Amino acid sequence: MPPDAGRVAPPPLAFRLAAVGCGVVAAVVFGIAAARMAGIDLGRGIERARRVFEPAPTLAPSGYMTADPVRGHRHVPGAVGHLQTDEFDATYTIDDRGARDIPAHRDAPAGRPVVEIFGDSFTFGHGVADDVPYPAVLQRDHWPYMDARNRGVNGYGTMQVMAWLDEIAPSEPGLERVLYGWLDFHISRNGPDPSWLELVERSHQRMPLYRVKGGRPEFDRLIGLADALPAGDPALIDMEWANTEAAVRQMDRVTRAAGATFHVVLLPLRYPEVAAANLARMRRLLADVDVPAIDLTDMIGATDDALYFPVDGHPKAEWHRRTAAGIAAALGGSDGGADRRRP
Repeated sequence: MPPDAGRVAPPPLAFRLAAVGCGVVAAVVFGIAAARMAGIDLGRGIERARRVFEPAPTLAPSGYMTADPVRGHRHVPGAVGHLQTDEFDATYTIDDRGARDIPAHRDAPAGRPVVEIFGDSFTFGHGVADDVPYPAVLQRDHWPYMDARNRGVNGYGTMQVMAWLDEIAPSEPGLERVLYGWLDFHISRNGPDPSWLELVERSHQRMPLYRVKGGRPEFDRLIGLADALPAGDPALIDMEWANTEAAVRQMDRVTRAAGATFHVVLLPLRYPEVAAANLARMRRLLADVDVPAIDLTDMIGATDDALYFPVDGHPKAEWHRRTAAGIAAALGGSDGGADRRRP
């Protein structure tokens, strides 16, 4: 989309990257000193910071993704993708709904209550087989009488989850529950954040921009790195959180209108010390808007490096197994713990 009339052309890319590099170096120097004083594990923190500035394999063109005029990108129904790295060799099967295939659905009876599970690459199961992501484990091991669907999409944030739910919920027969798997870095995906937009642009994609009007999120346009606000700009932070709150409220409204219940799942974190501020604010937000949270961030072993691919950083099978068990325990019952007590 062409730039707004009167916009000043951004500086050359090389200049911007150099400026970002200088900022990163300064931040790292300051962070190392602060971390030592606070007793933080520097090795783990530096490893996480290193990955932030590397290419994002979860967004790379893959054959099972296509452009979308509102969500930026989406799955191609019926497509199959394959990704092989030094750490994993995974095949991704997309069903006819655009969700990731759950093998346990095969030969299962029709007409079961539906659980839609939304999220990003952690929910999708980047790097693992179709039967490994926690939605598939929930279906197979905990909720055999439900119809769980894996709506995770690599690179999605809260706004894209909201947009997809808006499409699905009004015409979804038997919808019983909606779960949204949240991670702290979704905040940077809910506004024109330069760190995230740089990764999106490297992957030749665009990100949706929303603005809150009358308390509701409204789609503005798809954006790229040239549309970013400065990192740390109070206006950027305010927009990211305003969009997050409005989207959570909208998802709850849509889910209730469909006669179902909505939960936000605060997924287990490998680096809780980095996410502490966002996590605390998200907990307050969910309490303020009266949306129930399933908080798995203190799951035993969540910070164990063995649960994640060392370089890629995405979770392995054991993380998904423990996450599914935590969700099932929180909701209770082999049928998904249907709970219509909320008005």
